[in-house]
Amino acid sequence: MSDKKGAVNQADSLPVERYAKIVNGVIVNAIKADASVAAKSGFIPLPDAFTVGDTYDAATKVFTKTPDKLPPAEIVLTKGQIVARIAQIEVEIGMLKDMVGAL
Repeated sequence: MSDKKGAVNQADSLPVERYAKIVNGVIVNAIKADASVAAKSGFIPLPDAFTVGDTYDAATKVFTKTPDKLPPAEIVLTKGQIVARIAQIEVEIGMLKDMVGAL
């Protein structure tokens, strides 16, 4: 059974073949394995909707999705910055060629 916040009770989603390793309430590993192997290794059944980084409350046996990650920052360079960087890279390439030539 799920609620409006994206939480799912572990017992409501069985059977599953995916298992999770939980450390301090956070899914740190998700695997597909035989139930007996997973249990011996300390993994618990993991519903398909959840993955590494999501959380698990052992007291209530509820998985919860973490909020979506922030989009990557956009880096905007001016034409002058790009030209300066290209010039710097060309100098570095020249230095590397000199180093290789000295070998």
